[in-house]
Amino acid sequence: MSLYVNENHVERMFKLSEELDWTWQLGGPPDWEGGGALTHFYHMHGDPAKNHAGFPLMVAHYDRRYDKVMVDWGWRFRVRQRVTDQPLDEREYLYDKGEVIDYETVETFGDRIIDKFHLRSISFDQWNSIGSIQHFKKYARDHGITSIRVFEETFTGPKEYRMYEKLRTELANERVVCPRWIILARELNNVIDNNGKIVPPDVGPVRTKDVADCLAVLVTRCLEDADEKGRHQRDDYQDTFSERRGQPYRMPAPAVVRSRF
Repeated sequence: MSLYVNENHVERMFKLSEELDWTWQLGGPPDWEGGGALTHFYHMHGDPAKNHAGFPLMVAHYDRRYDKVMVDWGWRFRVRQRVTDQPLDEREYLYDKGEVIDYETVETFGDRIIDKFHLRSISFDQWNSIGSIQHFKKYARDHGITSIRVFEETFTGPKEYRMYEKLRTELANERVVCPRWIILARELNNVIDNNGKIVPPDVGPVRTKDVADCLAVLVTRCLEDADEKGRHQRDDYQDTFSERRGQPYRMPAPAVVRSRF
């Protein structure tokens, strides 16, 4: 077994976010006034969990100006009392009560993402995802949005490996950009190639790869979408988003835990 991703390439991904003329929304919940650019297709992926691992959501798009995949927003939802030996991250919503993640809160965040971005797809890992898939299908239908595909992303071993191969290649080619995110860095820098299967370590402070999985899915999807559409801008997109954007939304700020790492 060996570490799969070059940590220098991961660091370069974060550095690019400081060098490029680009605005992201990774620093907090989706309560900002603005939203995604009309010229991009956006994609969201989530990796549901009930308790210990956490439930991350991530949004990304392909930007033809730079020929890169840009991570626009990310957040991870966890149960406070389950946070023990895993490193705390500053972009986490920690529940103070209960022993399981409140999916209603996660889905409320996701609804605001739909309001703010031109989402082309919403996907979830196959575990514990049926309720969220039904919720977002209904939300899109109730708001007259027909352009979003909501589906389950089934991870077989070979498919997951191909996605990580794509991610590793594009990281090396400097085609992935993300603001610094501690848990993402730790997961990417610790995933292991175990005989053709990408897994987190069994021991140590980082034993998850849920946020890294989100990035692998979105890098693959954004680039496939760009190739399919000729890396076009969104000149053919028509729905009710332009009427909905700019409508301010306010929600309580999450319990933010500042990392000591």
